[in-house]
Amino acid sequence: MTTLRNLALLAVLFAAAVTAQLNTGTYAKTPNIVVETLILKSSGIYPQKIVRPKGPFLLYVENRLPGHAAHLSLTLNQTNASELIGLNTTALKFNSVVLVDLLPNTYVLHVQNQGTSQTMNTLSQSALSVTIEITN
Repeated sequence: MTTLRNLALLAVLFAAAVTAQLNTGTYAKTPNIVVETLILKSSGIYPQKIVRPKGPFLLYVENRLPGHAAHLSLTLNQTNASELIGLNTTALKFNSVVLVDLLPNTYVLHVQNQGTSQTMNTLSQSALSVTIEITN
């Protein structure tokens, strides 16, 4: 009986110690990170347009084309705009992801063929571009 009582006392003390380690403080709400997914396939890139409010998001690109070699370039929707973000896919790494936090504006993600994909060579430039609109 003494052993059973000691075990019960030990269990109560252990439970109290575990409870004492839990922090019951109030935390600031963490922002939800949204994932915007783009899929590159033989018919082009889908979706053709993303409209979202300002704030951080993950941009995930999956390249389903044979060979998978492509460079994706995010720029402002202006003539001769500089590349803001570049993503690459290869035969060994057919997807790419980046955390993006853009100011409100209109951007374009262009897909450029880095390999010998005949499919990409036959697609129009508009089929290989995505408009990303960030609103206030």
